[in-house]
Amino acid sequence: MTDNGKKLQAAKRRVFRLTLAPAGFEKGKGMFVRRVGEQVQAFEIQTATFGGVYFVNLAFSYALLPGFSALYQGGIIDFHEFHILDFLMHQRMEYLMEDPYPWEWAYGGEDTENNLQLNAKNAISILDAWAQRWGNPIKFMEALPPELVIDEVKRLRTESYESVHTKGLVTALPLGAKWGIDHFNLACGLAIIAKSAARIDRARAYLSAGRMLAKDDIFVNALDHLEDELETVA
Repeated sequence: MTDNGKKLQAAKRRVFRLTLAPAGFEKGKGMFVRRVGEQVQAFEIQTATFGGVYFVNLAFSYALLPGFSALYQGGIIDFHEFHILDFLMHQRMEYLMEDPYPWEWAYGGEDTENNLQLNAKNAISILDAWAQRWGNPIKFMEALPPELVIDEVKRLRTESYESVHTKGLVTALPLGAKWGIDHFNLACGLAIIAKSAARIDRARAYLSAGRMLAKDDIFVNALDHLEDELETVA
């Protein structure tokens, strides 16, 4: 590890102790995670492969949802073991802040810890507000009816990657933030939430949106598994 990398790690330890831990965060797998009511949330410092700068990622999911990357591999893991892609939604923090906000941060200088403290406080503010507004998974599901999700999946299949990546699903949803969305994860997650509320027809409708995106066997198998679970409830 370089000297700058050591300075970053030392600053992260202090920020965790002084700011993140008092807000309920714990050390996860390469990130800091916490549970707030029915939500699970993450704050990640992602260093660039070329060194010298880092990016800030935020993520959230619900406690009743599995880690999605793990699910597709046929396993279940605790949220402390989540990778950023295991969460329902994730995003670089600059997209969730008022413009302008830096998208990368240099580390190794005297301002490293101050910058990390700022990042942590901004992240806590964003995630606190998100938990307050969308802490209930049923309320979140009700805001995203199957027909809207299906329409957005159809758009995903017709528009260019750049257009979808830039505008995202959130442009058509009343969520109030520009979260990055994996449409397949969203469809599966909403189906699981609907199942928890015994809304089986609604769950099947969400899975139909997932079917429109499932090209590889690993995703088809995940959908088949979720469909089989619905049969045990119906």
